[in-house]
Amino acid sequence: MKTAKITKILKGSNHAEVFRAGYSDFAGDELAEEDVQRGNGAQWLSNGAASYQMDSMPLIRSVGQFCATFDVPEKKRESFFFRFSGLPEYLQFERWDPRLAGAVRLPVSLVTDDRRIELFSYVHPVNGQSRVMFIDALYLTPFDGMDNLTFCVMQDRLVVFDGVFTCAVIHPMDIRDDELSAALMQAQREIQQSCRERDFEITQRERKNREARGFAD
Repeated sequence: MKTAKITKILKGSNHAEVFRAGYSDFAGDELAEEDVQRGNGAQWLSNGAASYQMDSMPLIRSVGQFCATFDVPEKKRESFFFRFSGLPEYLQFERWDPRLAGAVRLPVSLVTDDRRIELFSYVHPVNGQSRVMFIDALYLTPFDGMDNLTFCVMQDRLVVFDGVFTCAVIHPMDIRDDELSAALMQAQREIQQSCRERDFEITQRERKNREARGFAD
């Protein structure tokens, strides 16, 4: 994952939470030593909407260390929400589980005035109904250029795997009706354009095949 992208997400949200198994909820400036000793497993950083496993970076133990690591200026620190917390239930796993509902990233994005929305289709594991989940594309930018990703849905959240290891859990968007309507119109235009381009490519390919066999149109 691209740490710079995660930094941008956290700083843009003015919100950061450090999750780790064994921690107690703590809103102070520095992690208690007993929590450090009890903590185990992966360290996660979250802005409340997207959580990223950051086990490869040094353990965050204080607000000051976080601000220094992620270059949060002093004047912004006053408005920054920060806390340490134990691992939420939706993060209490580390590897691929075949019981998870697989999700497919659709080839069309929805575009509004201020954001791009990615669509993921999946089959609900309880009622078997096909559903579509809307994900803010900003939360997928840390995975730009990564090809070995797998997507699943667990507890109505999108889970991102790199191979068999969990690297992110992202909450879906709650889209207002007017915003969704405008986005769907844009999606329809993109789908129609994609279909036209596909049909043109097929026509061209078929014509070349006919010419190669000695047939004329």
